[in-house]
Amino acid sequence: MLLPMAATAQAYKCKRPDGKTSFQDQPCDEGSTGGPVIISDPSPSSGMPAAPKATAPSMKRDKIPDARRDQADESLRERNRQLEAQNRAMACSMARRNLAVLQVQRPVFSTDKNGNRQYVEDGNRQSEIAAAQQSVAESCS
Repeated sequence: MLLPMAATAQAYKCKRPDGKTSFQDQPCDEGSTGGPVIISDPSPSSGMPAAPKATAPSMKRDKIPDARRDQADESLRERNRQLEAQNRAMACSMARRNLAVLQVQRPVFSTDKNGNRQYVEDGNRQSEIAAAQQSVAESCS
């Protein structure tokens, strides 16, 4: 009597030096870490029962009871209010810091996208201070 044999395949899970993980049918390249992984064939012809497919729980909005949905909505609104308050506080703090830096009588610079320093000229300092004061007024109100 012949029993069906489970079909298997040899695969290798390798983590490359750049941090990415790959699966391949050959051993890992030099510089990569990892090793062999046994993958069994879940097809009906292998004699093994197929594993049930994992499905994410799908809770559609219309199937959630009204009370739970309202509670979840209110929870999200409250979390959004908290995050908006934190964002306003950070913007206010940054605007005040920028104003304080401009008011100190020493060279002031900003860094452009290329990493180069862009100094504020003394003739432009008053207009920069006025713009910073406006920013504080808008951010901290």
